[in-house]
Amino acid sequence: IMVNDCNQGADLEQWLFLPRMLNEFHTDNLGGHDPSKNIKVVGFRENIFTESDGIVAQSGALNEFVFGTVIQRQLFTTLNARLHYGHPDCFDFCFVLGQGGTSKCSKTVNVSEDIFGGINVFSRGGAISYVDYMQIDKGRDV
Repeated sequence: IMVNDCNQGADLEQWLFLPRMLNEFHTDNLGGHDPSKNIKVVGFRENIFTESDGIVAQSGALNEFVFGTVIQRQLFTTLNARLHYGHPDCFDFCFVLGQGGTSKCSKTVNVSEDIFGGINVFSRGGAISYVDYMQIDKGRDV
């Protein structure tokens, strides 16, 4: 399941990477099948295409780049502790069906998939990956 906002999209050349990104769920680093990898979420970066619309847009795009790319990459590579911090991410469909969706709600607490998605993956023994070869365009209101 691809989790995107309504202000996100991608060019055709980015969707050409989709088979490779989906392959992350079930392969080892050499391209062979590895069922023990247990990847349930694959995350990738955002490209803020409204960056050229002024100084406020540049500031927002830089902020998004630092948190959405640099920090996410470091959380994954150094600590293996990257959760699902917003969009875009791709969830394993069978895993999402088995856990009752990407977000949870009750009478007392409503938790969006931004927070609950990654915590639920780790608490159920899954793993989260992050790739740099794919990106999704995102427009910010400036």
